[in-house]
Order: sequence, then C-alpha cells, then structure tokens
Amino acid sequence: GFEADRAGFYFADIDEADFRRAAFDHAVFKHVTFDGGYFNEVEIGVGNFISARIDRAHFNRGSIGEASFYDARFDSLASFEDTHLGWCNFQDAAVVTGNFDGATLEQTTFRGTTFGSVTFDGVDPAGALVLADATVEEDLVLKPATERPPGDAYVSLRRSELASATLAQPETGRAVYDLADATLGDVQFRDAGDDAHLLDRIRFLRTRFDAFDFRDDDDLDLTTNEFVIHDLAVDADTLDALVC
Repeated sequence: GFEADRAGFYFADIDEADFRRAAFDHAVFKHVTFDGGYFNEVEIGVGNFISARIDRAHFNRGSIGEASFYDARFDSLASFEDTHLGWCNFQDAAVVTGNFDGATLEQTTFRGTTFGSVTFDGVDPAGALVLADATVEEDLVLKPATERPPGDAYVSLRRSELASATLAQPETGRAVYDLADATLGDVQFRDAGDDAHLLDRIRFLRTRFDAFDFRDDDDLDLTTNEFVIHDLAVDADTLDALVC
C-alpha cells in the first residue's frame, strides 16, 4: 500500500486498478471507468466516486470516512464485506450483485439505489439504515447486527420495490422494518426466536402486496397477534425522524 494526501482521477478509462491497502486523505474517482477496482483494506478520509463505472469493485475490510457513490454503476460486483463506511451516499446508484455482509454503516444511505441482488447479513447499521426508494430486482437478504449500542435497528424501505427478500431479526435486540408505501413480492420475515410478536416490528402503511402471501411465512404468525398488523413496537413519530 501507499499513502497520499490527495489523488484525483477524472474521466479516466482504467482496465485493472490496484489500490489495496492504500491510504488517502482525499480521493476523487469521478466519471472513472474500471474493469476491476481493488480497494481491499483501503483507508479513505473523503472519497468521490460520483458517476464511476466499476465492473468488479472490491472494498473488503476497508475504511471510508465520507464518500459519495452518487450515480455509480457496479456492473458485476460491489463487495464491501467487513468494511467500515461512515457518512457515505449511494443515492441513485446501480448494483448488479452487492455484498455488505459484516459491514459497519454509520451514516450510509442507499436512497434510490437499484439492486439486482444484495446481502446485508450481519451488517451493523449503527441505529438506522436507509434503503428508501430502492429497487431490488432479484433478491435482498438483510439481517442487522445490534450487539453494540443503540441495540436496535431501524430500517427504512419506504417506497421501495422488493421482488424477493428475507428480512430477519438480529440475534439480540430488534429490527424495525418500515415498509410504508413499499411494494412487496416474495418476502420472508425471520424471527430471532424471542417472545415478541414479529408483526410489532414491521410497519405496514399503504403497503402494496405483489405475490406476497402471509401464509407462506412461518415466523409471521397472524394468529398469535390476533391478526393485528398495524401496531408498532416504537413510536411512529420517532421512526419518521430516524428513517424518513
């Protein structure tokens, strides 16, 4: 790896780029096209990947303090496994296959992102994860990790369209999924096995159901909750303030 205060790449067309274990205070890759971008274990203070086109992106075990991936395109793979992302924005990005397993997402948002398939297994959302206005064309797997404070996870999927998804509860704590104005296809909800009613952790508000069937979800037992699907374990105003 190498260190640099500033690195700037604009409108470049790069075949294979190896930035593994590099450290940048400021890094700009604006409108850059990569066949393969290898940023494993990279340390970036402030990054700009606006409108970047990366066929295969590897950011595993890296750390990015602040960055914009606005309008970025990941044509084959975007892997951020075990990566620490601070104030990062993936607004209106497109990800064919995404892997954020084990990542820490302190203030990272995916508003308006289009995914083919993506996994957030064991992701630490540091309290709130914004996937509002997102589209999942194939499959989403999401299971927050809440061992560290604040102990709960609030996930906004407002206005999102999910063709297929598994939305799971953490091993400890709870995850509250906000599905206001969302469209659900083949979606499964998974409980961690505590005594709480799973429906108390899901917000259905003007939600549309496209191929979603309550009878196919063993953990979403309507009978134990007396068929009530409109109560929420947290105050709705609090949820609005966190993950609008």
